[in-house]
Amino acid sequence: MTHVKPKPPSSPLDDLDEIHGIDKSSMLQYSIEASKHYREAVCLADKINVNFPKPNNIVIAGMGGSGIGGELLKDYARNQAPVPIEVSKDYTLPAYAGKRSLVVIVSYSGDTEESLSAFLDAAKRGCMMFCVSSGGALLEQATKLNVPLLKVPLGMPPRAASPYLLMPQFLLMEKLGLVKGVSHGLNEASRILQKVSRENAPENPVEENPSKSLALGLNGTMPVVYGFGIYRAVAQRWKQQFNENAKIPAKWDSFPELDHNEIVG
Repeated sequence: MTHVKPKPPSSPLDDLDEIHGIDKSSMLQYSIEASKHYREAVCLADKINVNFPKPNNIVIAGMGGSGIGGELLKDYARNQAPVPIEVSKDYTLPAYAGKRSLVVIVSYSGDTEESLSAFLDAAKRGCMMFCVSSGGALLEQATKLNVPLLKVPLGMPPRAASPYLLMPQFLLMEKLGLVKGVSHGLNEASRILQKVSRENAPENPVEENPSKSLALGLNGTMPVVYGFGIYRAVAQRWKQQFNENAKIPAKWDSFPELDHNEIVG
């Protein structure tokens, strides 16, 4: 019997064994299953039951992958929310935060020191508070002070947990009547994510795979991502994912501000 050796992949990006060997955190699989995770996150966040009075302002306190949801919410709500939304990435809250402020503390691990410090600062000022976390000290403190908290699934790399950290913020705002159309938009987003996953499946060869073609084009460069409008924070997140997943430097900027400076460079 003659054994025919399998044809070697034409590109390293088509070598699934090598890819899985490098992808120790299974980030590729989390990306492929993004639609499923967003649907599960929506079902989980739909259980939020709070009765806050209308706040004068909203502060989202979170860092890194836990904080990007606030940036995305801020962009999405810019033309809808009747109150300002600020993202705080520090140990303390802005000076204006007080009893009429709604502070949403987001920390996937529950042990992020800046978020824990912001939690204590919000409690000291008497702010309205809501927490999103998988556990840790934030869960313990929220339980102790009887602060509403949504517990999300444990065990994911924080940078893969975006669905579970983002959806609670969007649905909380919708339940408070500050934004609308979230639930309807999520149904369409789920369908689009499924389509994107099929088109960019690891099994699809380079010549039929937009993400692999893009990766080859970016190889050896420092990626620069530009966003605009509601996609400003999308560019920011993409930059962060280059840092965290590909372990390379990257930068981002947004229109129309970059028309006044970045374009000159």
